Amino acid sequence: MATQAISEQLTGPKSAVVIDWYEEGEVVHVMPRDQARFDVHKDRAITVLQLAANAESQLKLLLKRLATWVRDNAAVIDTAYVTLRDAKFAFLVISKMAECNDDLEDSISELDFDVANDPDLDVVRMNALILPPASREALSSFFDDRLLLVYHGQGT
Repeated sequence: MATQAISEQLTGPKSAVVIDWYEEGEVVHVMPRDQARFDVHKDRAITVLQLAANAESQLKLLLKRLATWVRDNAAVIDTAYVTLRDAKFAFLVISKMAECNDDLEDSISELDFDVANDPDLDVVRMNALILPPASREALSSFFDDRLLLVYHGQGT
């Protein structure tokens, strides 16, 4: 029992995967659920895991920023969506009125520019688009079934 406790202190719990940054030539053996096993060099696995953690935190930051924008523009927008389009996130804003609103257009252009040039969102790729009021069926061609988040006003 003492040997197991010492072993866990050195390597972590049995469910953890320990990758030694300094171990030269180490290979990570990956066994996904579909059993299509493959090997990845340790340095590449560490880089990918760091990028994934960074991307997750950037996504949270992006969603908060979009929620703030929705809240700030709630008087002129009906709904806003985050979906996928052309291998990027798409922020689709449905205006309350069919007529062009120059202030809303300027605001979304500024948001789009700020997100594209924010060093804290360097992994995120997003396009923003304003659409006139339309039925859910008409809007469905803009939505990707793999991801569809809806902002319902007040930034929620």
